[in-house]
Amino acid sequence: MCLVILAYLTHPAVSVLLGANRDEDRGRPTQGMQLLEAGPPRLAGGRDLRAGGTWMSIAETGLVVALTNQPPRGSDGQSRSRGEIPMLLGRGGSARAAHETARSLAPGVFNPCTVLVADHELAFYLELIPGRPRRIEALDPGVHILENRPWGIESAKERHVRSELGELGELDPDRALDRIRQTLSDPTIPERSSRAPTALQTPSDWGSRPPELDAARVDLGSYGTRSSTLVSTAPAISPRVWYAAGPPGIAEFIEYAVFE
Repeated sequence: MCLVILAYLTHPAVSVLLGANRDEDRGRPTQGMQLLEAGPPRLAGGRDLRAGGTWMSIAETGLVVALTNQPPRGSDGQSRSRGEIPMLLGRGGSARAAHETARSLAPGVFNPCTVLVADHELAFYLELIPGRPRRIEALDPGVHILENRPWGIESAKERHVRSELGELGELDPDRALDRIRQTLSDPTIPERSSRAPTALQTPSDWGSRPPELDAARVDLGSYGTRSSTLVSTAPAISPRVWYAAGPPGIAEFIEYAVFE
C-alpha cells in the first residue's frame, strides 16, 4: 500500500472512513478482496500470493489496519514479510489489543513499513524502520494521510492529497467517502517544493524518487496503483467495504459483503 487516507471520528455516526491505494509491481501475483481468516474475529482483505500476507486487514469488529512500504521497497530476503503485520494486529479485534501487540514488534524483524490502525475507540501510527526506534503515536480525531515516508515528513503527495480532500468534516459521510474515492482516483503529478529536504529525509527516500510516485494514482508502466479500497465503520454495525480490482477511476469500486 502506498497511500492511506484516514478520516477518524470526523462524523458523529461514523468511526472510520478510510481509503487506500495499493501501489505494486503489476506482475506480482495477487488475489482481491476476500475473507482472509475465519476468526474470531473474521478478517477481510486482499492477499499477496508471493509472501502470503496482506496490505490491509479489516476485522468484523470495525478494526482497520493498513500499511505502506518504506524504502527499500522490496524485501531484503532475510526479514519477515511486512504483510504479516495487518494480520498480527487485526487478530486482537480492537485497536487497544493491536496497540499491545505493536509494542512487541521490533524494527528489523520485518521489512520496513509504516502502519495506520483505527477502530471506534482508538487510532494510532506504527513505524518499523531498521536503524530507528519503534515508533507508536496515538492519533487525534481528524484526517490523517500516510504515504511511503515516515510520519511527519512533508511531501508533495501529502500536500496535494490534503488539498484535494478539502474539509471532509463539513460533508456528510457518504459525500466524504466519495471525496476520498475521487482523490484516490486522481493521476495528477503535483509540483515538488524547492525547499531542501528535512533532516529525516534521505536520498533513497526523496531525491531519487520519480515524480510520478507523487500522484495519488500512480502509473509507471510496470509499477503503479494495482487496486484501491474504501472502508466505512460505525459502532455495532458490520464494516462496509468497497474494492476496485484495478486503478481507481479506471476500475469500478464494488461493495463486498465479506462479513455476511
